[in-house]
Amino acid sequence: MDKAYAFKLNLAKRRAEPPPSAPGTTPIPKITKLLCPIYPYATLSLFLDSPKNTVRNWVLGYRRAPLAKLESLLGILKDHYNTSGQYIYDLEEYIKERRAEPPRRLAGFCAAAADGRVRVDGYRSPYMR
Repeated sequence: MDKAYAFKLNLAKRRAEPPPSAPGTTPIPKITKLLCPIYPYATLSLFLDSPKNTVRNWVLGYRRAPLAKLESLLGILKDHYNTSGQYIYDLEEYIKERRAEPPRRLAGFCAAAADGRVRVDGYRSPYMR
């Protein structure tokens, strides 16, 4: 067996998608392949008016898409793709799951120093002027 071919096979095994029933999987990779299998990231970035690398991160699961973008994607699917009933259902369920989650708390900001008080160590917050 050729080394390059063996490397490609090994790479394909490592990039295998999780099964559709696994918790935490999103329907976005399947939808991108439905929209345009040749240029999936570019097509979805044009539809959602987002940068291509950001869309790539959504598809690969490194980042989560905002709810507004997911709702616009749902509208595009409902308007233009009549044969994708299962995709529409999966995306609607995913949006419901995301809405049910509590909002994420932003980290890195000191809530106690926001009013200008001096901290315990005697220094003011670096964010205060």
